[in-house]
Amino acid sequence: MPKFTVSIGYCDYDDNVDVKELINKADLALYESKRTGRNKVTRYKDSIIFANS
Repeated sequence: MPKFTVSIGYCDYDDNVDVKELINKADLALYESKRTGRNKVTRYKDSIIFANS
């Protein structure tokens, strides 16, 4: 049986932010989930910073 993992990233909706920025924030949160162990749900926060590696 194959093993699957699920990683989810999301951000809070804000009427003052355009859709592209909301999608970008959710995408950053998704990659934070994957980077920190997978099988996680991560909420976007301004402190998510990625090192260039």
